[in-house]
Amino acid sequence: MSSKTYTEIHNQYEALAHTVEYMCERRDSCAKLYNNGCFKQVVVIGSGSSYHISEAVAMSANLRLGLPSAALTGGDLMLHPEQYAPLFAGRTLAIFLTRSGETSELVNAALCLRSEFKNTVVLAITCAERSGVANMADFALEIPWAFDESVCQTRSVTNLYAAALIFIGIASGCGEIIEGYRKLAELGNQFLEKIEGVAESVSSLNWKNAVLLSDGEGFGITGEAALAFNEISLTPAVYKHLLDIRHGPIVLVDDSTLVIARLDQEQFSYQRDLVCDLVKRGAHVIVVSDAEVPRIDGVYANLTFGCSLNQGVVNAIMLPVAQLFSYYRALKLNKDPDKPEGLEAWIKL
Repeated sequence: MSSKTYTEIHNQYEALAHTVEYMCERRDSCAKLYNNGCFKQVVVIGSGSSYHISEAVAMSANLRLGLPSAALTGGDLMLHPEQYAPLFAGRTLAIFLTRSGETSELVNAALCLRSEFKNTVVLAITCAERSGVANMADFALEIPWAFDESVCQTRSVTNLYAAALIFIGIASGCGEIIEGYRKLAELGNQFLEKIEGVAESVSSLNWKNAVLLSDGEGFGITGEAALAFNEISLTPAVYKHLLDIRHGPIVLVDDSTLVIARLDQEQFSYQRDLVCDLVKRGAHVIVVSDAEVPRIDGVYANLTFGCSLNQGVVNAIMLPVAQLFSYYRALKLNKDPDKPEGLEAWIKL
């Protein structure tokens, strides 16, 4: 297949192996940055895809570093810096996540931090070298092998999330995150092979919208999985916590809905009951898990990664599922996944 999007989806685990080793090589400098910072809070900043990554990384910082942490969009911070001043009142670590490092909202937000909040240390994680955001940072991690040439982000999302989460793992002394990403890089291509045929067959089913469900530390990354449907195949998609879908949105689930639910073995009976309810409503349900979970009647397919993953890492397996499902849906709808109408690779204001 000649599509850049397809190539970048399939290249993401080769790039991930490079990213893991790059972060390990910089372990000492990352640890020094964090340990010498005496930080009181963490703010993670992104736009679009990188904002959803920011949501997940901020939760990991809360749980693993024990610091108050928040996620902001670059545009919100750019427009309303005075509203968020309390987040930067003390010694703050601001982590910018960006593919290009040139998105106007993020460049302007970085300029704002530099001029208004002198106690802030800026860490930039980018998929480009010598970018505008990185040039304003106190410390930059650059992973250009993960840069996506296509408009929609796939490979870059997986690798930006990995680099940021590994940084949190280094800062917190959690080696399990690095090992989790090594497993993801090692077994990722096998997982893609499992997904491929299912993604192609599901594209022919009669569904018009998607619902993505997950729980846990990395829940925010499920928002990026939903965004992949919006961008690649122009398909409406939402994301919710597993049981929370019952609190309203379930009324929209019917036989025109594709549901992708990441399940685990904890409290499985509650998850099973939810999936059964979604099947009864006519939804086409795909179950995703790291380790194998019991099969549920009426589920279209079970996609199992093949081994248990650290809770900080596990929701990353939702990304290739959403990417390939949306890619094949775009082909089915005669849309170009490389050039979705009305979308630019990054925003220049």
